[in-house]
Amino acid sequence: MDLDLAFTLLGKAEIERAANNTEHEQAILTKIRQALSTIRQLTKRILNPQVRAEIDAKVREFESALAAQRLNATSLNRHRLS
Repeated sequence: MDLDLAFTLLGKAEIERAANNTEHEQAILTKIRQALSTIRQLTKRILNPQVRAEIDAKVREFESALAAQRLNATSLNRHRLS
C-alpha cells in the first residue's frame, strides 16, 4: 500500500465512523497502521537521502492526519455520550 492509498483509506475510515460502523472503521485503521509500519521499515533501505526525506515527510504528514482523525473520533464519541 502506498501513502496516497493510505490517505484515501483514512477518509473511508472517517465515513465508516460517521455511519456508526466502528467494526469497519477499526478494520481499516488496522490495515493503515500495518501499512505505515511496513513503509517505515522499507524507507530505511532507501539509499538516496533526498528520496528518503521526501517519504519521511509524507509519512509525518499522514501521521498528523491519522492523529487528527483520532481526535475527531474521540470528540465525536464524547458528544454522542453527552
